[in-house]
Amino acid sequence: MALINCPECNGKVSNKAPSCPHCGIVFGVVENSNEQNEGWQTIVEATRQLKHGEYEGCPVTITENGELNLSLNASPTRINVYFMHGTSYAEYCVATERLQTSMFEILGDSRQLHYLTELSELNTIQMNKRAFVQPGLYYLVIEFPKSFWTGGLGNAVTNVQVQLIARST
Repeated sequence: MALINCPECNGKVSNKAPSCPHCGIVFGVVENSNEQNEGWQTIVEATRQLKHGEYEGCPVTITENGELNLSLNASPTRINVYFMHGTSYAEYCVATERLQTSMFEILGDSRQLHYLTELSELNTIQMNKRAFVQPGLYYLVIEFPKSFWTGGLGNAVTNVQVQLIARST
């Protein structure tokens, strides 16, 4: 066991703790293990329902270099999925709330978006992606932009199942 700094409040916390005792942020901890059967650890597993024009961000704290695998299914409508650094998420929230639109529409060019392309996808119903990441605070963002065609259903809803798993490298 080692003490690390919480990425949210900078307080001292065990690298094995599931959350920070000071600020309460929940960690998606990638631990180094000496076990023979070192495997994948679930960080996020959830089912969400998004209304047309909504988004949701889930904080993910990685404490060691690791490999992430992100699986997602959306039904019946396509969504955007972004895996981004914490600072980019703050900018994303301000811009989407102010303009009432998606990040892709704000910047207009996907090359300018500040997210990890290896774990992100636009206009998708299903994805399964894997990438290596460094320690830090990230956000997994799912959005159902107003611009997506819903077949004339103004109050459309889409169901999203997401799983993010990790292992240390």
